[in-house]
Amino acid sequence: MALAELTHPVIEAFCERYPSATVRVHEADFHQGLAPLLAGECDVALLPLNVDMPGVTRVPIFTEPASLALWKGHPLAGAAAVDVTEVFDQPWVTPEPGLDFWVGGRNGDDDAPTVGFHARSAQDVSLKIAYQHMVGLMPLSATRMFPHPGVHNVAPRQPLGLVAAVAFPEAGHSPAAPAFAEVARRVARRATGVPYAELAR
Repeated sequence: MALAELTHPVIEAFCERYPSATVRVHEADFHQGLAPLLAGECDVALLPLNVDMPGVTRVPIFTEPASLALWKGHPLAGAAAVDVTEVFDQPWVTPEPGLDFWVGGRNGDDDAPTVGFHARSAQDVSLKIAYQHMVGLMPLSATRMFPHPGVHNVAPRQPLGLVAAVAFPEAGHSPAAPAFAEVARRVARRATGVPYAELAR
């Protein structure tokens, strides 16, 4: 979940504030991107979204660090910090194609890393790193919430921040969508509950 440890408190607070609302939670398929949201299949999406996207209202909740995920036994797995360019010669796994962030901000550059696989889920990312010896970036919260014994996480030498956001369609959205985003911001302001996170202004 993109809101990390805040996900449950936010949903709980929304249900308390709007007791007549019905909340159904679905795990996203990374390959579908924002298509289900824009098609009206869901009212809001909780996702890492560093940039504004056409047709989508993005409400940033907090920014958290990203970690560089390496397989257990990788030569750099014991380092205190790693320059992401040091692993550009290895295949990367990303949650979605085309976004610069997931390849260290170098998508389209001549020296950008080769993407070996576009994962469908956070678990899929971990499996490709652990067993197919790929590398990738993960939200720091994912290393706490979804640890994998075959994955070792190190800090990028140049810090990379992921914006956790609530998103909903700009047009034709449910009245509950902005209300949910406001509840998320209010819960985050009280106490983030997410280690190393910085609240959005």
